[in-house]
Amino acid sequence: MHGEEVIEETEPINSGIIPKIFRNLFQQIKASKDRTYSIALSFLQIYNEKIFDLLNPSSALAAKNGMQTGLRLRWNKDEQFSVENLFIFECHNQ
Repeated sequence: MHGEEVIEETEPINSGIIPKIFRNLFQQIKASKDRTYSIALSFLQIYNEKIFDLLNPSSALAAKNGMQTGLRLRWNKDEQFSVENLFIFECHNQ
């Protein structure tokens, strides 16, 4: 198997709900060959009434240096909550 990537499909017994959700979601997408999907995701943490972006590398650096103040929660004109400067990643299947 020279040059081929091997991906282990087993799931640890005590893996969390988020890895299980994503594993199931991508298995369902893989099984559906007649459609193209686009997934947008972000990952945040609310701790001590502060919002932290868990996917932003500069947030991790600021937290390490003790300089992280948290992101701002806003109510927009579409009557939805949004978090300012929250990283949103788009994932596409091909």
